[in-house]
Amino acid sequence: MTIPAGRRSAFLFCVALVAVASSSAFAGQRTKECQIMDQTPESVYEFNFAYIPQSDVERFGKTDMIEASADWACAYYRPAGGDLDFNLRGRTTIFRDTLDGLFPSQIGKVALDMGWATRSGRGTALQMRVQPGLYSSFDDISGDSFSYPFSVALIRAFDPSFSAIAGVEIRPDFDLPVMPLIGVVWEINDELKLDLRCPQSRFTYAISRGWNTYFGLGWENTTYNVSGDVDELTVDYVKACLGVMHRMSKKAMIRFEIGEILHEEPQALWAKTKSH
Repeated sequence: MTIPAGRRSAFLFCVALVAVASSSAFAGQRTKECQIMDQTPESVYEFNFAYIPQSDVERFGKTDMIEASADWACAYYRPAGGDLDFNLRGRTTIFRDTLDGLFPSQIGKVALDMGWATRSGRGTALQMRVQPGLYSSFDDISGDSFSYPFSVALIRAFDPSFSAIAGVEIRPDFDLPVMPLIGVVWEINDELKLDLRCPQSRFTYAISRGWNTYFGLGWENTTYNVSGDVDELTVDYVKACLGVMHRMSKKAMIRFEIGEILHEEPQALWAKTKSH
């Protein structure tokens, strides 16, 4: 049985991010030819915190959600004809109220995000990624706690300022087994950039040296294996946000966001109970 878990009015959330700016030591730097392939990572280390108040789980009550994540861009290699990167990603969601023990108090993921892309001489690339890792509550880890999402996408650079991507992410054992990967990235000028992609999009405006502001849209859908009365728990919502980022020094920047769920009755959580 699937239990929908949404709230009856749009909730607000806020995010603060502290990141260490990317180093110039990434191997194989090349002239920017593609807005998707040739972007130097924004940060080597990233730490995020979000607070989502009063998410209403239908028939069970309300709970505040605290989300935290940490990312590490371990290595980027860009030899002639290809691109190889390794990233370590961690995320956790804490429920302040477990709703009489229905949900675990905490779920999370720890995954290695690896990608390889091959390029042709006509601005086209084939990109393959895999994210093996733990997607689970932390109190009862088993073989079902591990998953292996992978993706294949075709990337085309029409010119150095405009690129497009189309592909799919296959996610075994997730509530949504296929996630579309499609969109375009357009560097309009030195101040404006449009990154219009599914599942994450952003329109950025460079206010001045060291200061950027942006509007973002994001679709979050991740399924976790949990113990107890619930077999699986999917965090699923679409959010819109406004943010500002300030580069404090050559090695540090800070970002703040505030936003809300877009549609009228968003689902923040889906819970699938065990069969008896």
